[in-house]
Amino acid sequence: MAQRKDSVLDFLNEGLDGKTEFRFYEDKGGLCVWFYVGKDRKRKATTLRCPEAVDVKFRAEAREAANAIVRAHRSGRVLEATREERVQVSSTLDELRAAWIKEIEKQYPDSWKARHYQINNVAKFFNGQDDGMSTPLQLMTSDEGPQLFVNARMRERDKGTVKHEVGAMFLFMDWCKLKKYISKVPNRPKYRPKDYGTRVGPQRAEPVHLDDETALKIIMLLPEYAGRGSFGRDEKDDEGSFVCRDWMRFAFETGLRPSTVARLRVGPHWMPGWDHLRIPANIDKGRNAAQAGKTRIVPLTKVAIAILEKHAPKVGIIFGKSNGKPHDIRVQWKRAAIQVLGREEGERCAPYDLRHGANFRMRSTVGGSLGGAMHMLGQKKASTNDRYMKGSEKAAKDVVALLDERNKELEKASRARGRRSAPVR
Repeated sequence: MAQRKDSVLDFLNEGLDGKTEFRFYEDKGGLCVWFYVGKDRKRKATTLRCPEAVDVKFRAEAREAANAIVRAHRSGRVLEATREERVQVSSTLDELRAAWIKEIEKQYPDSWKARHYQINNVAKFFNGQDDGMSTPLQLMTSDEGPQLFVNARMRERDKGTVKHEVGAMFLFMDWCKLKKYISKVPNRPKYRPKDYGTRVGPQRAEPVHLDDETALKIIMLLPEYAGRGSFGRDEKDDEGSFVCRDWMRFAFETGLRPSTVARLRVGPHWMPGWDHLRIPANIDKGRNAAQAGKTRIVPLTKVAIAILEKHAPKVGIIFGKSNGKPHDIRVQWKRAAIQVLGREEGERCAPYDLRHGANFRMRSTVGGSLGGAMHMLGQKKASTNDRYMKGSEKAAKDVVALLDERNKELEKASRARGRRSAPVR
């Protein structure tokens, strides 16, 4: 007994999704398929006829034919471009990139290797973003593509590197536009201030100087644990609470950026028994170009080690969220800072000021070396470290105390020389 056409199609479409895969339909006796490429819905005919009855073997054959059609369109090998579509060729991103590199090798004999390296990084990123809906070339040339690239790469590399890669990307797209491979070049991306490492907002116009005594007072006023809704608590609640007080104390002990501390994991960055951290460039904002691909060893104080031993899980993120982002403790921090610094200065104070305070502590309070402080904070230039330094009355008193001690030594040495030079009677 023959099956009805709708039951045949139901059997063929069993378990399929038109948004992510495809769906079969019948048109004039032929077996056709519809699917999405980006936001565009495509309808294509297969070489098969829609039968009166089907079995598992025919369904597998039909799906193989449909998969071949979908892959061809989504990979960019088949493109029915209209004036409204950005990409006008069936060539893939890698094919156009290879053709562009051959041309710039002749145009820029002294710098083409750098552009080769930069565009390879760009292509690698977009090839890794394949969602089955848009091809890498379509994603790169879309209005959102360049900004998507910048937002992701700024978390991995320094600003200068990303700007060079963006420059190579737009040189490539300008070339594609000139060759009429694409109809339009998207706008250049924006670099947010916080991506540059600058302070965001009027309340952050100037950092608040925190010496070690002041910083410790603020930290000790923080709750042991915090959670959503800005509520503090003395005991950990598994329903969303996180370490608050010890997290900030650890940041102050190490001088690491809050974003770096939030990405620390047991295993790759610290293991029980270690007296140091292993900080790769990809969680250190990649600011030190000399450290690209290298790991920075950061020694830990006994206080920092005790904090890790207390709070580190067996595996995974130690302080931050599961996605490696910091928890929001702005309410708890400002509440404590206002109690110590007063309303005006407390409102301007931010957790990032602990990094400045840690640098001041390393160099001034305990008299550490410039090179040691630079290594702890992950800095390349001494001028960067010097920006963290600030004169203070307390530091001046420490200097005066040292001068008094030195004066005593000089007076003692002077009296000793005077006795040796006196004539013997």
